Amino acid sequence: MRPEGAGTFRSLRLESKERAASAAGLSVILPHVSGGSRGLQAPEIRKQRTRGFSRGPFRYPALMRLAPQETRTYFVTAVTARRRRIFQVSDSAELLQKTILDYRAQNRFLLHAFVIMPDHSHAVLTPAPNVSLEKAMQFFKGGFSFRLKSKLEVWERGFNESQILSAEKFRNV
Repeated sequence: MRPEGAGTFRSLRLESKERAASAAGLSVILPHVSGGSRGLQAPEIRKQRTRGFSRGPFRYPALMRLAPQETRTYFVTAVTARRRRIFQVSDSAELLQKTILDYRAQNRFLLHAFVIMPDHSHAVLTPAPNVSLEKAMQFFKGGFSFRLKSKLEVWERGFNESQILSAEKFRNV
C-alpha cells in the first residue's frame, strides 16, 4: 500500500507536464486510459482557445529603429505583373500619378521625382520619419492596386531600391 499523497511514476510525470504546459499557456488533454500498451503514452498538449489575438512568444519593440533621415532617400523601381503594359492606358497612368501625389500630400513620403513607364515606374523618395521604405512602397503599390480594383495581379512581388547616400548620386539619378 502506498503512503497518502504518493503517486505512481506515471501520475507524477503527468503532473509535471501539466504544470509546464499551464505555465506556457497550453492545456493538457489526457488520453482515455483503459489499460493496455496505450496507457503509458505521453498526453496530448494543445493550445488553449482564447478570445482575440495573443501576443505570441515573441515580443517586438514598439518603435522600429529607422536609419537617420539624411540617409533614407532611395531610388525605387516597381514592375507590373508579367510586365503587362498597364500604364500605356492613360487612365491607369493618371490613377497611379494621383495615388502617388495623394500619399505625398498625406506626408507618407517626400517625393523628389518619379516617372511612369508603360510597364514599370521609378521614383526617388524619402520615407517620412515614422514610415519604413517597405511601408512607403506599400502605399505606392497597394494604394494603386486598391484604387484600380483589377481582378488580375497588378504588380510583381517586391521592388528594387538603391540607397542614395551622396549629392552626386542624387543628381545622377
